[in-house]
Amino acid sequence: VVASGAELPYDLLVLCTGLQYQSTLRSGFVLNDEKDCKEALASVKKSCLDGEGRVVVYGSFVGVYSTIEALLGFGLRGDQVVLVKDAVTCFRNETVGKLVEKELRERGVSVHENCSFDSWNEADELLCFSQGEETKIEIACKAFFAFSNREIDRDVFRAINDCCLVFDGRLVVDADFHTNDPSIRGAGSLTKFARRYHADEWSFGHFNSREVGRRLGASVLCDYDPVAEPKIATDDQRPPLIPSFDQPKIAGAKLPGGYFYLHVAPAALTVLGKIKGHEERVLVTQQPDTEYFELKVNQFNRISEITCLTKHELDTGNLMCLYGLNEKCLNRMVDRYDEGLIKDFYSFFREPSILAIFHDRFGDLRSEIREIMATQTSPDTPTIEERVRTLLRIDKELAPSDADALNRDYDSTVAKATIDRRLFSFLSYNRYHLSMYARQQMS
Repeated sequence: VVASGAELPYDLLVLCTGLQYQSTLRSGFVLNDEKDCKEALASVKKSCLDGEGRVVVYGSFVGVYSTIEALLGFGLRGDQVVLVKDAVTCFRNETVGKLVEKELRERGVSVHENCSFDSWNEADELLCFSQGEETKIEIACKAFFAFSNREIDRDVFRAINDCCLVFDGRLVVDADFHTNDPSIRGAGSLTKFARRYHADEWSFGHFNSREVGRRLGASVLCDYDPVAEPKIATDDQRPPLIPSFDQPKIAGAKLPGGYFYLHVAPAALTVLGKIKGHEERVLVTQQPDTEYFELKVNQFNRISEITCLTKHELDTGNLMCLYGLNEKCLNRMVDRYDEGLIKDFYSFFREPSILAIFHDRFGDLRSEIREIMATQTSPDTPTIEERVRTLLRIDKELAPSDADALNRDYDSTVAKATIDRRLFSFLSYNRYHLSMYARQQMS
């Protein structure tokens, strides 16, 4: 039964409603969808654009700063907006946080740190917050935006409860998205894994939602697509392993001061074992008060985190492609950075020599190369990949002499010639988009 009261029959129901911001205040706004945003702006226009009313924005989610930017762009003065932050920080990068808060203060926005909400005096239109154990803050306001409490929507919870689905703080699912009702599945932050997995800290909500969605779609196809390969039944009664995901979590927003923000980082609980003595390299280029670009390179020479803040629009789709790439694919980026040849990462990643990695078929090329490297050309000869794995199991990292020996052996293998042909084929097939690269027929 949907909200209008109509009955909608189904063969399969997938619940992916996620979590919503909650507020019990009559004058409080929560922004969960476009409809909420339109209603909030209409109310602010009515009560605050005369220059008298104040607006309080509470929380530390990145949406707090986007909301403030929207309010200022809507016509409110800076001194009409108050930011009240709780104890959580949404910016994992200290430099980004300082730049944004500097912009807020320059525009007259009041900022209160480490506060918790106490009460709302509706008669006097006063919000009360605690700052520490002793300090109390009272703020008169006409509108209140809450970004501090995300929970399951009450109507969704009621529907889950009425359907007798197992609920344990979240909707309980197994590793294949099934609830206790075979015709209902769930995914996203609405769900948690059953306790039999002994993984209470894991949840689909910790991972990239698009990747989870693709895995959910594949799971559904296995049951409903007549040409899909059927699942193989086993006698093992143990629950299957929790699925693993590789894609990063991505946050992006337009922040006060006209800043465009992008943060690409490993999904929560995706922890790579760190080799003792090896720390992530942090590479930074910046222009004072206008641009900041930070890359982290892990012990495997892969880009593990990206932070961008600039007053120019970002090539978001391209920048997300950098995550997980070995820096050698980027024209030995770390060596160039250390030699002082890279002054601005924004310009560096727009150079023609880099553009191939942003092509939508570049991921397929990498997969094919990995497959070639793992293919054994002779029963008695281990592949380069197998030799690398063996050396890493022994010493945890490649010695320079081992790396040189592997390079010499690779140059004489069939794999090198096959990879070269596949690379030239890729450039030739996509020559209309990658015309800046030389091809065999041009020599």
